[in-house]
Amino acid sequence: VSALIYQALVATRRANAIASSYIVSPEPSNDSFTDIQNHWAADFIRALANLNLVTGFADGSFQPDTPINRAQYASLLVRMFNPKLIRPTVQFLDIPADFWALPLITQAYRSGFLSGFPDQTFHPQQNLRRLELIMSLVGGLALPSAEANLVEIYQDRDSITD
Repeated sequence: VSALIYQALVATRRANAIASSYIVSPEPSNDSFTDIQNHWAADFIRALANLNLVTGFADGSFQPDTPINRAQYASLLVRMFNPKLIRPTVQFLDIPADFWALPLITQAYRSGFLSGFPDQTFHPQQNLRRLELIMSLVGGLALPSAEANLVEIYQDRDSITD
């Protein structure tokens, strides 16, 4: 997630592109999290932390391999992009008025980054899938279409839906 979000920041000129064997690499920084030193996304996580866009957990960890849910992702989107609103508010049937992420989900929805489901639900606790993340960034940032053969770089490309 960190790598894709950092790439989106680069694509929208909110962060500088930097060299890496994983597309980009941030400037060196102190390891601020106890559990990312040998993680493949450590450089991206540090870069986002250096931009004050992500924080870790109270125990000093970042938990880079822990899935995030749709509500958490909405929070990240709003914090990172502060997107403009382009469509009206909807009320999702499965989000109570006092839910911690309701304003963030609403802003992420209204900006076109996220959508709900046909039954007027959002599923805020559902884990975010990589495909949803990519589609969210492409749609919300209005990124241009890419060559279809670019999917070949993914080892699990056969499991990606059309």
